Amino acid sequence: MLNAIIIDDERPALKELEYMLVDYQDIVISGMYTDPMIALKDIQESRPEIVFLDIKLPQINGIDLAIKITASSPDTDIIFITAYDSYAVRAFDVCALDYLLKPISKDRLEKTIQRIKKKHTQPVKETKRRLVIKCFGEFRVGWEDQEPIKWRTEKTKELFALLLHNYGRTVSKPQIIDAIWPDINPENAEHQLHNGIYYIRKKLSECEIPRENILLSGNYCLKLSDVSFDCALFNEYLPTNINALPLDILQKLEAEYAGDYFENNDWPWAENDRYAYSRQYYQIAYKLSEIYFETHKYEKAERLLQKLIRNNPYDEQPLLLLIKIFISLNRKSEAKRLIDDFRKTLENDLGVQPSNELKAIYGLLDR
Repeated sequence: MLNAIIIDDERPALKELEYMLVDYQDIVISGMYTDPMIALKDIQESRPEIVFLDIKLPQINGIDLAIKITASSPDTDIIFITAYDSYAVRAFDVCALDYLLKPISKDRLEKTIQRIKKKHTQPVKETKRRLVIKCFGEFRVGWEDQEPIKWRTEKTKELFALLLHNYGRTVSKPQIIDAIWPDINPENAEHQLHNGIYYIRKKLSECEIPRENILLSGNYCLKLSDVSFDCALFNEYLPTNINALPLDILQKLEAEYAGDYFENNDWPWAENDRYAYSRQYYQIAYKLSEIYFETHKYEKAERLLQKLIRNNPYDEQPLLLLIKIFISLNRKSEAKRLIDDFRKTLENDLGVQPSNELKAIYGLLDR
């Protein structure tokens, strides 16, 4: 049985739709309302499967009411009913299941009911794939073997990223608006927030993640299960002293870091964590390089050190270790060229000289 609620400010319209739905024994009308705010309160408690919703209502527009309904009852399907077809685009923009024009014909209602039944009788998939979330490097959300989610807008993408950034922690509505929509009218910002949350829930549902995993209680909190999340390993093992971590964990952490945190996205709220993760990666990669050097795995050490030097061409520490590797492998000409390039970079960009230690090494290479 599917519970349905009808909301229309005209009582004759309520009674007419009630009469038309009598023929469908698997649909039970659990409430009819002319007051949309009372209806919203009851929907939040009863969470019906279906809401038939008029668009032109007193107190609140039906489309805005639909956003509030789906925010608190995400599995409720919205069927808009209206005498005007000009709302169709906006209606489907908030992901309504269907859109009925008054006067409602029996044939058209039949199509809607069949669509509802089809959705609610779809078999549960036997195999569940794992969602992959990548925050290091290019921000990606999707299945490993498929194209990532294409976000409807950049702001929706940023909203999901912000929820991930605060994973497991509640974030208030004002905090989100201040971070993502600081320069627009508060009412419009709240409207965009509700639209964004609805869209995110819809996309998570398509990826077999229950939409209830975005918890709502005036605040927002994202919790996911059975997903591969690259930041999770960093958050689990750090800030543990890196020297205390075993080799296999260091290797896993290094492999997860595909680039800066939310790389190529200029989001001010991510800056502090971007720097923190970058420093953690540096320490991990340098520690691994030392281990590889000590165990004569020079090729692995060189790969990591070259990466660190590319990320920060002014840092002398990885350069010194790489020079030691070149000397150990009798690649003295490469070591000299490395020092020459480093000296030129410092002089041209910063107007400074390399350390005395590096100069002394260069002198020894000339012998």
